[in-house]
Amino acid sequence: MDIEIVQCWNCGYVYNKLFDNEKMKQAYFDGEYITPKVISEVMSANIIFLKNKIKKYAGDDKVFLEIAPGACDLLLALLKDFKFAYSVDPSFTPDLLLSNYENISHIRNFFSYQVVKEKINHKINFVILRHLIEHIHNPREFLEDVVKLLEDNGVIYIETPNLLNIINSKRFYEIRHEHCAYYQENTLINIMLLLGCSLIETLYLYDGQWIGLFFRKNIENRKKEILLILIIKKVINLFLKFNILKKF
Repeated sequence: MDIEIVQCWNCGYVYNKLFDNEKMKQAYFDGEYITPKVISEVMSANIIFLKNKIKKYAGDDKVFLEIAPGACDLLLALLKDFKFAYSVDPSFTPDLLLSNYENISHIRNFFSYQVVKEKINHKINFVILRHLIEHIHNPREFLEDVVKLLEDNGVIYIETPNLLNIINSKRFYEIRHEHCAYYQENTLINIMLLLGCSLIETLYLYDGQWIGLFFRKNIENRKKEILLILIIKKVINLFLKFNILKKF
């Protein structure tokens, strides 16, 4: 599959212009698609670190959803401490790994608001997206659906390769055919702000190779923040208009 990386100058979104979403969807549903399992001590320690961070923001009486849990390393670590969990993933791996657990319901499918809404019987307080957003070809619509599922004051954790670190460290092996997009921290902060979610913490994992961002959903804050943005834009436009008129 060919790769051509371009950037939106308005929002900073960087993506593969030639990404073939249909081919990748077929690959994820294929029984031969295997998600690698964490085996190194460093990565295992990272799972424990993330579990404790999530517990800090969620509490053990909450219900969480992990979208595309892959090898389920974090999911399995959290199941011991959380009330109930949902997972959604099109591959066979989670189906096999989660079959013996009673406090989880797994949905073998691609994520969509409608698919998940029809299957859940709990309110969702916490959503985990680890190394998923870079595979999504329509991130704005995808994140809108995720936020809709989340209870107000709920938390979303997004983890993805750090674009600035990739460029500065010349780690171009992160540019892969299965990745549709690449993110800077501010790109994610801005889009989540527009969706009513404010940043509460950023993690820089593996010496900054990955970024992990915690957001809290608060619709009232969103209304205030959007109003402030509109006021600032109006002031800027008036200032520019005034300066143009002064020239005449």
